[in-house]
Amino acid sequence: MGMARSDTLYVTNFPYHFEEKDLEQLFSECGKIVSVRMPSDRISLKHKGFAFITFDNSRSARKALNINGHKIMDKSLKVSLADNKPEQRQEKSD
Repeated sequence: MGMARSDTLYVTNFPYHFEEKDLEQLFSECGKIVSVRMPSDRISLKHKGFAFITFDNSRSARKALNINGHKIMDKSLKVSLADNKPEQRQEKSD
């Protein structure tokens, strides 16, 4: 069973045209962002529709959880703490 990371968020349900810089801009008011990762498909090179945003501390990540449900182009963002296990599986398959 994976443990939740307290400084990293799992974000999904954002518009497909979004890039790392768009997510960084959206979440920047919550605190200092260390990294934004959007895994991409090897063949199409398009992102898979989810991202991991890592902050420099858990307090900023908890603050960013308030963005859950924020509407962008009629889509409600889904924001939660990242689970180590799915992320590790994703990195192995990429």
